[in-house]
Amino acid sequence: MDSAVIDASSIIYCIQAGFFWTLGTACRLFSTPEVIGETKWKDLPVNQESPILKKTGNNDDTLLALAAEKKLPLVSEDRKLLLKAEEQHRPFYNSLMMLIWLEAKQKISEDDYREHLAHLKEYARYSLEIWNYGEKVRGIIL
Repeated sequence: MDSAVIDASSIIYCIQAGFFWTLGTACRLFSTPEVIGETKWKDLPVNQESPILKKTGNNDDTLLALAAEKKLPLVSEDRKLLLKAEEQHRPFYNSLMMLIWLEAKQKISEDDYREHLAHLKEYARYSLEIWNYGEKVRGIIL
């Protein structure tokens, strides 16, 4: 994966955990101007685009339309949005998976991974099942 469409929720989690700028240099990120506006941060390493066939509706629908047009996976923490992506057979990830991906691609060290994971655990509201799944995935790919 070299590109993805990212939601405000994941931008915020990744910033809070301290690895967003690393992610932004390792992976070409896209989002809509409306979603970027939700974050309240400026100068993010995110390409702002609106889908050509702009969906009427909320930011979630517009973000999914952008992911579909670009044929890219979605990165989000929003369960409702991820369920919509799954219905559309759109690949999706969360911040935990992106952190694991950074380590697997050797963009961060194991020590960096552990540090960012500790910060992510302070902010992320994942179930124990999600944390355990992340460790299982990490064990398989590393």
